Amino acid sequence: SGNGKLVPAAGTPERLKYRYGLHYAEGTAMSPLLLRLVFETVKQKTPWPVKPIAKAIANQVLSSFIQPNLETHFNWVESQLEKSPWFAGDELTAADVKSRLADGDEDLIKTVRQYERSHKNRAGVLEATERELSNA
Repeated sequence: SGNGKLVPAAGTPERLKYRYGLHYAEGTAMSPLLLRLVFETVKQKTPWPVKPIAKAIANQVLSSFIQPNLETHFNWVESQLEKSPWFAGDELTAADVKSRLADGDEDLIKTVRQYERSHKNRAGVLEATERELSNA
């Protein structure tokens, strides 16, 4: 499909990059993000008798495993975006939206939503921003 619907046309190099970026955001990059969420929650919601121990363990896992993995993923994403303005080339795709909205930055999500409402009004992007804001 494609035609301005956040998916490049089938059979194009951009479509391959789009699929790779989308699956990367949903699969590979999601694991350390989810682990960060879990260990940050452990630090905040552990009962007081064991909180110091749980917090120490969570901090160790975050600093020695999760954060280095996130930095690796973020560096890779940045290296891809040095080659073109968007993941799949010159056009914004769902892979770009998914990877950027997944970081949970509420100001960014609101900016994307406002831009879409004012300029493009693509239903898929607006639905993604609403979903992410409701989960924040």
